Amino acid sequence: MDILFAIIPKLEPFAPTTGPALLKAHCEEAGLTATVRDYNIDLYNWLKKKDLHTHYYYDDDSGFITWFDSKFAYPEEWYELYDIIEPKLLDWIQEIKRINPTWVGLSMLSSASVCVGKKMCELLREHTPQIKIVIGGAAVRKENKQWIDQGLIDYFIYGDGEFSIVELLKGNTGASGVNSPFPHQVDNLDTILMPNYDDINWKHYEFDYQMAPIYVTGSRGCVKRCTFCDVPLLWPKYKWRSAEHLFREVELMYEKHGRRMFRFTDSLINGSMSQFRTFLNMIKKFNRGKYDIEQIKWWSQWIVRARGQMLEEDFELMKQSNVNELDIGLESFSESVRWHMGKKFTDDDLWWNLEMMYKYDIHYTLLMITGYPTETLEDHHHTLASIKRMSELGYLTPRGNSTSTAYLSFGNTMLIQPDYKIYKMLKDDPDYIDCVGDNDWSYRDNTLDERLRRHQEIHELVQEVSGLESSWLQKKHVREIEKNDMRKHRDAEM
Repeated sequence: MDILFAIIPKLEPFAPTTGPALLKAHCEEAGLTATVRDYNIDLYNWLKKKDLHTHYYYDDDSGFITWFDSKFAYPEEWYELYDIIEPKLLDWIQEIKRINPTWVGLSMLSSASVCVGKKMCELLREHTPQIKIVIGGAAVRKENKQWIDQGLIDYFIYGDGEFSIVELLKGNTGASGVNSPFPHQVDNLDTILMPNYDDINWKHYEFDYQMAPIYVTGSRGCVKRCTFCDVPLLWPKYKWRSAEHLFREVELMYEKHGRRMFRFTDSLINGSMSQFRTFLNMIKKFNRGKYDIEQIKWWSQWIVRARGQMLEEDFELMKQSNVNELDIGLESFSESVRWHMGKKFTDDDLWWNLEMMYKYDIHYTLLMITGYPTETLEDHHHTLASIKRMSELGYLTPRGNSTSTAYLSFGNTMLIQPDYKIYKMLKDDPDYIDCVGDNDWSYRDNTLDERLRRHQEIHELVQEVSGLESSWLQKKHVREIEKNDMRKHRDAEM
């Protein structure tokens, strides 16, 4: 076996990530042997048997999370978590020893994959020193060179890996993205092969019977350059697949694996409106004449566009093509705040989009930031008024036997990292008090205490007008911020 690709926890337990299946397809086309193991779903189901999955995957996943930087350290919560999951990690090591691949490729999607990823590197070095280790995925950055310096890995791939992994396994250590300070980006996404999921047992995943979910990627990067977002660091240019190439994958996954719910990993599905419309018409045509349980449905991130760009017939087409839900990075109800962020659409555009989604019964979640640096108290009051307006218009009220059209997720008071555009904009401003990598920054009267106060006020209003409790994710974010603040004050007193 040339390479074993491992999906590293923690991720949502709905489906395997697409990356390893794509890498397997490219390796096998090049004459290499490859296999995929989803250690994320394996861990989730193992914890589920112990009735610990809800706590560690949802209520408090802080033990999984850390960041790639020069100060890398396991968080305090990791040690409690590792005491529980160590037997499962050692099982994986034994499986890798039995397979004995020349390479192991660890796929790490986010900061929640970093702790387990590093521990796996340490265990692999201890138990299988002959195996070469390469890491990749959206969590990987140029800072991973320190893992090479520490002897934990042999290589990392920064950016898109479909072609670079083949070059690396064939001995080309200078391939684009390999141990590079710059991300590699595939220029033409239609040259990427269909993913190979032959190693996956779909029955292991949550909601498989009801929804049969699978992840699919229609584009990489984003048409926006928001000040708080790290997507441009990994994909500097927005690239999209043709509707025909994308639908070919959807149809293949439907026919071969019985997948029906396609969850897009894109930062936005409506980046190219022409391809978006063509693709939705293909789904609409495919579903025609099929029973509801047999039809394709889809779920994606989506951006608010100007009224002249997103027409009413586009909303009608989304409904006709079985959109299940949209995740919309609105971030702020304040037009001036959104303009500073780089979103640049008007309040008129926003409310027209919300009206159309209500008219066509398209369900969506508005992803919001509380206390963006330039957000004033007046902006906060505008947010409260906007929530009340949504309620008065019926957007937050259940419709018949269905849920409400809209859901509001105020999940974060904003972390400012040095790589973010907003940090570069503020760092020399005398009104900005820096606290890199923490939530305890301040800008004028925008302090952590004030942001938490606004956050609480918003959640009380949302509960009042919609009857909905704060989600587990929102509660978790607040707990983490408060816990980190307490820890910082404790360390300062020592």
